[in-house]
Amino acid sequence: MAITNGAGDNDLLSEPSSQPFPSLTRKPASYSPLTDFTLPKGEARHYQQQYADMYFARLAQLKPSVEALAAEAWSDFEIASETARKVDRALDVRQGELCWVIGTIYMEMPLKPNILDDIGKEHWIAAPPPRVKFLTPGGLGGDQTMLEDESGRLRL
Repeated sequence: MAITNGAGDNDLLSEPSSQPFPSLTRKPASYSPLTDFTLPKGEARHYQQQYADMYFARLAQLKPSVEALAAEAWSDFEIASETARKVDRALDVRQGELCWVIGTIYMEMPLKPNILDDIGKEHWIAAPPPRVKFLTPGGLGGDQTMLEDESGRLRL
């Protein structure tokens, strides 16, 4: 697939112009590089910043435009004479029904850092005994992919 810009081959392959061009100057930026990333220890460390509100705000802002595109794409999608229908919330999805829902992808990863482990190590608090997982897809400590919205999570 060729990209055209209205110029012919002869226009693109020509000698450089003798016309002077203005030089650009870059504005100075205030930047202080961090050679290493260290989190504060002890009393200086805080856990007030949570990101769930940011994810839900992003979902709320993107949902109308994604919903319009998805409705157009899935409007006449059919499998075994069953037409896909829109479901408003992730918790309303029922197994065996052909449907589509809008949400944010969430990864449950057992090996990611855990805030409770950090606090326990810092204050010498004994951690609770590890729980036995009832379901471990993919072998030992498998990751799980989920779709979440404001109502809850749906394992994919």
